[in-house]
Amino acid sequence: MDRLMKIFSYFICAAGTLALMPGCEKDNGTDIPDKEESSITISVSLAPETRSDETPGDGAYINRCVMQAFTVAEDGTLAVFGEKVTVAVSDKTAAFNDIHLLGGQDYRLIFWADCTDDEAGLGDFIYNTSELPDVRIFSNRITVNDDRCDGFFGIYDIDRENGLPESINVTLKRPFGQLNLFATDYGEAEAIPHSTSLSFIDAGLPVGMNLHTGEIEYSTEIVTSLPSALPVATDDKGAYLGFCYIFAPDDTPYELPTFDMNFFDADGMVLIDPYRFQSGISIQANVKSNVTGALLTGNGI
Repeated sequence: MDRLMKIFSYFICAAGTLALMPGCEKDNGTDIPDKEESSITISVSLAPETRSDETPGDGAYINRCVMQAFTVAEDGTLAVFGEKVTVAVSDKTAAFNDIHLLGGQDYRLIFWADCTDDEAGLGDFIYNTSELPDVRIFSNRITVNDDRCDGFFGIYDIDRENGLPESINVTLKRPFGQLNLFATDYGEAEAIPHSTSLSFIDAGLPVGMNLHTGEIEYSTEIVTSLPSALPVATDDKGAYLGFCYIFAPDDTPYELPTFDMNFFDADGMVLIDPYRFQSGISIQANVKSNVTGALLTGNGI
């Protein structure tokens, strides 16, 4: 990649995590006899943020939270316990009431919070959670310039030796890296795009994750997004041409496969030749990767 192209990665700060704050401060184990049922209420509180369209990554579109309980066998394998519970996130708060667990077992509680357009039924929208702990995007199609694709997850383990807790405090984090693309030649370009899309021309784009193990699921085919209008957010790194969320490992960076950025006019017609990003751009969970360069005049590579 040419030296005119600059890639920056840095940790997402306050907006990069979503905290589930319990109604009580203490987390005391309750001495429940083996196989005796106990009811636990989990209160959720999300810190207020600014409008998401102006600040991609602030979590403002998160409007539902999903929780699934699993029992943990001696070998570490999980077995679903009870039904998946989905509650609304309203005014940055949510509550899981009457979660019934049995004493004498090890549990892993897995949480997923994202955006749904089904406010009545709180069904899946961007991500498929029907086979938790696996979560994946629908139809192998990523979406650009849409902060509704943001999401968070968390894990809470209950050890039978400590008994069932009276209250739970969970901090959610992103399973994604946020890729941001900026043009430094916006003022020099003869044609200004109305919308952009990304086409990953090589297989290997992360499209899902096992929230229990952290294992990433990679595409085995080409993945292309639909054109989306440019972000309305502004930044001093250049004109903001696009962003997207991509599943990424938490411990080590992952290099994205080769991809093109495509440019369209207001009628959805191709405006200029695509810009090709060669493999080598790294993403990592909870990290922003900012790429800047002369993307519109073709001088950045």
